[in-house]
Amino acid sequence: MNKMIVVDYRKNLRHWGQRLGLGDFLDWWFGELSATARQMLPGASKPAMERWALVKINGSLVTFSRVVHGKAAEQGRLDMASLDANGQKQAFQSELNKIIPLKDGIALCLPEERVLCKKLSLPPAAEENLRQVIAFEMDRHTPFNAGQVYFDYRLARRDKQLEISLAVAPRDAVDEPLRQLAAWGAQASAVLVAGDATDDTQWNLLPDGLRQKRKDTRLPRLNAALASGVAVLLCIALALPIWQKRETVLALQPLLNNAHEQAEAAENLRRQLEAMMAEYDYLLDKKRESPPVVAVLEDVTRLLPDDTWVQQFNLNGKEMQIHGETASSSKLAGLFEQAKTLHDASFRAPLTKGQGANSERFQLAAETRPLPRAETEHQPSPPAQPPEQPAVAQPAPGQAATPEGTIATDAAVAQGKGQEDKQP
Repeated sequence: MNKMIVVDYRKNLRHWGQRLGLGDFLDWWFGELSATARQMLPGASKPAMERWALVKINGSLVTFSRVVHGKAAEQGRLDMASLDANGQKQAFQSELNKIIPLKDGIALCLPEERVLCKKLSLPPAAEENLRQVIAFEMDRHTPFNAGQVYFDYRLARRDKQLEISLAVAPRDAVDEPLRQLAAWGAQASAVLVAGDATDDTQWNLLPDGLRQKRKDTRLPRLNAALASGVAVLLCIALALPIWQKRETVLALQPLLNNAHEQAEAAENLRRQLEAMMAEYDYLLDKKRESPPVVAVLEDVTRLLPDDTWVQQFNLNGKEMQIHGETASSSKLAGLFEQAKTLHDASFRAPLTKGQGANSERFQLAAETRPLPRAETEHQPSPPAQPPEQPAVAQPAPGQAATPEGTIATDAAVAQGKGQEDKQP
């Protein structure tokens, strides 16, 4: 049965291949495929006939044979006439196990005289449904109809006509030996003709109902192997991208670690630079917060009006205090808002009448203003030139001399000279 399925399959492919002009290619392809299958499938390197035990039943005589190198060789013989049903079964199984361990590897051989063989010629159009056509034409070519016989065919030649080799056996000649084999615990894989048993494309008269029950044990193994191969390829297809990404990550890991170390080194340098800049800016900030005395004196000299003179100048930390007389007391505090080094100027004591006409004594205080950073960093103040020897201011009549440690500016003295000359 299994052999016939393969033969029909190959016939159909070869038929369509010839229609398409690929007959030679298919013959070569089938040959290569068969050679590959014989190498892959367990036991497939041997032809089917060499794997089977040939059983021939002639009355009570049972003959066992094997095909070796294309020739049938008898392996054993049993006479069942003197045995009961149970004894026949045991004897058959014992003899069969000596010849072949697989019980399903059995082929029933029919005597040649029980089989009708004939040549038929059919039109090429019948090839697509050849078995049905032969069954329909059975009563024209044999003394039987299709319901009385089992038959098989071989396509001998394909030309203008299909040359068919037909083998026909009455159903009783096949069913009775099959029932005996079933009673002995065996099941035939094929029903062959004795004279045709050594041919690799022999007839197979096994009934269609039994053919459907027979299964080629190699095909499930092949299907399982193919399914396993597909599963393995699927796993590889799923795992390969992940493995490639893992290799990429591993390859990039040293670069990432190196970049991380460089980033940490750069961060440490940035922190060190910030610390050094903070240390460098400390003195500059201190210098900027406390403007030089010369700058404050220059600012005060520039801002005081001509009718004002200073008797006392004190700079203690961020606070500057000046004492003197002025004729412009109403605008004196506002003038210090224009100073670069002073702000928040205000009178610390009430104004009193001064010695001169229209003059008032004042006591004014202001806070020093931090210098802009640009001036302390990029435009440092030049060293103060030694001032000219200032003229000592004479105290006003009835006023004590300037206390020790008091600083008076040249501008203030010069501004006071005009008023001193006018005093009586």
